[in-house]
Amino acid sequence: MDQFGADAWGSWYLGEGGDYFWLEAFPAILQSARDLCGGGGALYCWGSSMGGYASILHGTLNRARAIYANVPQTRLLGSTYSETSMKRFFEPIFGESEDRRYNDLRSLFKAPRKTTYFLCFNQLESGDYFAEQGLRFINHLQATGNKFYLEVRPTDAHGKNHGITETIRLFNKYR
Repeated sequence: MDQFGADAWGSWYLGEGGDYFWLEAFPAILQSARDLCGGGGALYCWGSSMGGYASILHGTLNRARAIYANVPQTRLLGSTYSETSMKRFFEPIFGESEDRRYNDLRSLFKAPRKTTYFLCFNQLESGDYFAEQGLRFINHLQATGNKFYLEVRPTDAHGKNHGITETIRLFNKYR
């Protein structure tokens, strides 16, 4: 769905040029889906990489019961990941805007939330990805009293670790 951003490769489900239009679009899409299904129900989010960033962002803002994020980016600009290959995709998200509160997802967490976070990282991924995108975020979740389930795999891939069916089993087992 996110065909915005540089070369239409995505805006991390945030927006472009400092216009964070996905913050309004996601709840509207969610409400439309709920209306089609006859009402409410708990929200669960699943995403990998850019989608992992989006699942944490939108799941947190929309009070998801649980979120699965596989190898998510948790900090965009200012990371090694940005400087080595992704800056051309991250910069158009923020543009010239001074508002960069969504650049680092740690900014969402000041106190415990009711959401449980299921995080999976690949420890041997190139550069400082695990240290910068994983450990800093995990340490912040711990420091702010948020509940999480963490899996760290000894692989260097930036690929999907758990499919949706497996993730539903994790949600049911650890809720």
